[in-house]
Amino acid sequence: MSFADITLNHTADQSMSNCKIFFYEHAYLRERQLDTVRMWPADEVINKNSILTRGSSAVSKVEALKPIVSLRLRQRIPLLNLKIRPTKSCRKEDVVYVWGGLMLTGDFIVEIDNPWCLVGYNYRAMFFWRPLISFILKSRRCKQIRCISVACRNSLERIFGESVLKKVVVTYPKLPMVPTAPRKADDDNCKFLFVGTQFSLKGGWHLVRAYQNLLMYHKDVSLQIISYLTAQEINQVTSIPGISYIEAGMPRNLLVEQYMRSSDVLVLPTLAESFGMVLLEALYQSLAIISTDVYAIKELVLSNKNGILIQPPINYWEDYMPSCYAKDWHKLKSFARHLKSTDFEQSIFRALAKCASDKDWLMSAKNASYEYALSHHACQNKY
Repeated sequence: MSFADITLNHTADQSMSNCKIFFYEHAYLRERQLDTVRMWPADEVINKNSILTRGSSAVSKVEALKPIVSLRLRQRIPLLNLKIRPTKSCRKEDVVYVWGGLMLTGDFIVEIDNPWCLVGYNYRAMFFWRPLISFILKSRRCKQIRCISVACRNSLERIFGESVLKKVVVTYPKLPMVPTAPRKADDDNCKFLFVGTQFSLKGGWHLVRAYQNLLMYHKDVSLQIISYLTAQEINQVTSIPGISYIEAGMPRNLLVEQYMRSSDVLVLPTLAESFGMVLLEALYQSLAIISTDVYAIKELVLSNKNGILIQPPINYWEDYMPSCYAKDWHKLKSFARHLKSTDFEQSIFRALAKCASDKDWLMSAKNASYEYALSHHACQNKY
């Protein structure tokens, strides 16, 4: 969808026919946000090149290894994520495209992964700012609300009611690549892959214990872990037969070409997620997926078709709204590290065993991922 489509379908404002998009130059931009800029038609954008020369940001090794998440000021006190309109290179008639924030003045489009990004993921702050956020979203200045999942749209409706939905478009992130046909699974080795910088929060230790159980029944398996771990933790996981460790932080093309394309199953038993870009990357590489039923994940993983969904022992979300665990989410990583759940690990074990023992089902799941990526998520020339 191009900007022309937006102005035609969602604003019906003829005065906007000559305006362009100005992507707000956040200090911190993820790869999926840069993908939006990459694939937006260049003739509709003012500052495409200046955004793309900056490169993407991600969770650092130092932050990933901290036992609890370091909170910024806006996450400690109930602040609204309000942005001041750029004036030097943005004309008055242009529309500012902002991620996870609201513009103080002028026309804008906002993209969100879940509504609480508008208050800096301070889940208590929504209570204070909901009336003002609702007013801004419903105003003529807000030209579109771009939710990256249906789950995000449902959360918006729960908070602000149906009236805000006229501004909402669900537009999944798209990768600047073509889905790759599935690699034929080896008869003698099922290759599992874990990718996640925050190992505990993404269920890494639960996976390791489930994998150890799997080795009692299947010797012909392997598990690659791409994450950040301490030296002691690396020794702990690599002492288990078949497990190899690769430090995270590599470029996406290297992750895809060297690790995903040679794997059969992505395993991400995460306890907290809004979308999960690594799941989308796995779809594009036609991997079967084992993951948890958290927020938008079921929009990528169709249980018993292209993968297996597992119920997590605790959930960051409850029916599209933050659960009790989200209120102190910065402590969740430490809590997850010490959480023991035999039932959860047994569920992971059963999913691993199904992939390892039923190669026909595994190949069917990989084909289903490929078809789903082609039909629902493949890159289009226009955003």
